[in-house]
Amino acid sequence: MSAPNNNKSPQAGQYGAPPPQAGQYGAPPPQAGQYGAPPQAGQYGAPPQAGQYGAPPPQAGQYGAPPPQAGQYGAPPQGYPPQQHQGYPPQQGYGYPPQQQGYPPHGQYGAPPPQPGQQGYQPQAGQYGAPPPQAGQYGAPPPQAGQYGAPPQAGQYGAPPPQAGQYGKPAAGQYGAPMPSSIPPAPAPGSVSLVKFFSDVRNRYARDYTLIVDKSGSMSGSLWREAGAAVAKIAPFACTADPDGICVYFFSSPSSKHPRYDNIKDSRVVMDLFQREKASGTTDLYGVLNQAINDHFAKGNKPETILVITDGIPNSEKDVTNLIVQTTKKLHRDEDLSISFIQIGRDRDATKFLKRLDDDLKSQGAKFDIVDTLTSDEMNNMSFEQLIEKSIND
Repeated sequence: MSAPNNNKSPQAGQYGAPPPQAGQYGAPPPQAGQYGAPPQAGQYGAPPQAGQYGAPPPQAGQYGAPPPQAGQYGAPPQGYPPQQHQGYPPQQGYGYPPQQQGYPPHGQYGAPPPQPGQQGYQPQAGQYGAPPPQAGQYGAPPPQAGQYGAPPQAGQYGAPPPQAGQYGKPAAGQYGAPMPSSIPPAPAPGSVSLVKFFSDVRNRYARDYTLIVDKSGSMSGSLWREAGAAVAKIAPFACTADPDGICVYFFSSPSSKHPRYDNIKDSRVVMDLFQREKASGTTDLYGVLNQAINDHFAKGNKPETILVITDGIPNSEKDVTNLIVQTTKKLHRDEDLSISFIQIGRDRDATKFLKRLDDDLKSQGAKFDIVDTLTSDEMNNMSFEQLIEKSIND
């Protein structure tokens, strides 16, 4: 028998065998160009590299990647001008400053403020497109009523006197407005006080003026002559102040209609009427006042000043008082109607009655105090004629 062949070469995979060939188990990977080797960049079948046609889009931070979106790290805050980002090519054009070496990008610390026309530019106060100036800035609108620095409005403390047409200032020619003629000076201190009728006549207020003259029997003799002299003094001023002419009533005993004369513009006519009348009868003050007040409202409640010249107690004090109280409740303003009483003679009961009309009507329910009086005790020992002279001419 032949001896066994112990010189047989080792098989692939055995110890001492040659290294495996390409394609065998354990062989090294194929080299470029060998079958099965991965294609190199640029070879057919190799995946495109970044920047090559067909390559996937660059990732954030890579060259050519889009700028980071709002909320991503490195993204500019919303509403802020566009900034430059790492890996992002510097921009040029609208909204971006020129790219210069050492020039900080717009919006970064140390960058100059944006110029007109750049994104983010905010015009300053006074420039075109700037918001309107605030209160207190140059060019701001004047402060509104009630704001600090605003001029006071009519009726506020420090406001100028009311102008024509404003409440409290009647326009020239309107009822209650002063006539353009000169106004006599006020009475000197210590002289008699003015009743409303004299005050209105003195200032030429354009109102309706009415004279009511007591021609009762107690007015006969010297009192009637004194009343005539007083009317002669009053009539010229009243006729001048009333653009429509004054109205005159005479009264005595109760009557359905006491004598009334309208639209008298000449004082001589007033005196002619006075000469025709004779003093007689009782004192129906309620009747003539009721007639005059009804006429007042029939004329449309035009501002009116009434002067009553009387010497004694009326037939019914209560009726007169109630009439005036009820009349005040029909008025819108106390300026619409005033009634002045002047006492001729020295009847003490008449004096007390007139003072009650002057002082006590509010306590009896009157809406306005429309009555003022001048009694014989308040005339400082002057005659009625002297009183009128001082009240209107002084």
